[in-house]
Amino acid sequence: LAGPAFIGVFSVSGVLFGLAADRWDRLRLLGGAVITFSAGIVMTSVSSSFWHLVMARMLVAAGESACSPLSVSLISDLYTDHHRGLATGILHLGVYLGFGMSQVKETLEQRLASNDSRGTIEVDILALTSHRNV
Repeated sequence: LAGPAFIGVFSVSGVLFGLAADRWDRLRLLGGAVITFSAGIVMTSVSSSFWHLVMARMLVAAGESACSPLSVSLISDLYTDHHRGLATGILHLGVYLGFGMSQVKETLEQRLASNDSRGTIEVDILALTSHRNV
């Protein structure tokens, strides 16, 4: 929803937070970003018009865009060169793992809500836990 407004704010504020990460306390900036993101989520849920939704999504974008540059900067502070690549990889794995898990959850919910749910849930769970293709 409100894609161009979200992408515009996300792109610009991501660069600005990257610059801020080099100058100010990264942990406080990350805390402020989480509060901003959370406020945007709350505003999204109570939006009463399209323009309220656009403004709320812009707030979500501003908070969300800070997480990557600030987190990578914190990782560079906390880990040695020898472990920094792994730590950054694990950080970014969370995005795709979370997205994948949400897709599985959505599929399971849709099948449970439909009349065609008998037998298919067990196959999906077996496919997720098996190392081989089912």
